[in-house]
Amino acid sequence: MAGLLPTLALAMSAVVAGVMLGAALASEPLLVTMAPRDYVLAKQFAGPRLEPLMPILTCLSWLCELGAAVAVPERARVPVVVAVLATAAVLAVSATRTAPINRWVAGLDADHLPADWAAVDPRARWRRWHLVRTGLICGAVVADAVAVCLVLA
Repeated sequence: MAGLLPTLALAMSAVVAGVMLGAALASEPLLVTMAPRDYVLAKQFAGPRLEPLMPILTCLSWLCELGAAVAVPERARVPVVVAVLATAAVLAVSATRTAPINRWVAGLDADHLPADWAAVDPRARWRRWHLVRTGLICGAVVADAVAVCLVLA
């Protein structure tokens, strides 16, 4: 039973990491090559499909990690706490950095982009923050995996 929460946390963080890695390795490199209008339309298409899902999955991962931090034996506590902190940082970066950019792009009219698009184009900034949170969630996956190994050992 002590292995249930860390195993759920590992599964959840791995799903979140998979989606974020997919965006980092495939979606975003494609989006940066698009004309601004096409980029905005693509983000407006993908946003409503990912926005409700990703915060929920990330929060569920964090909640499982919090529960695991209480439930695991002492030998597994440090990696679980590392995962809790890494996933909390993912949530913070998402809420304060990438989500505001996503909301701004969602509110644009693709046929009437700002005249200063070259100066306000959010792609490079979004990608930097996305890579930060992708690295953090990958760290959480590793920490969750270590915790599971320590619990099951």
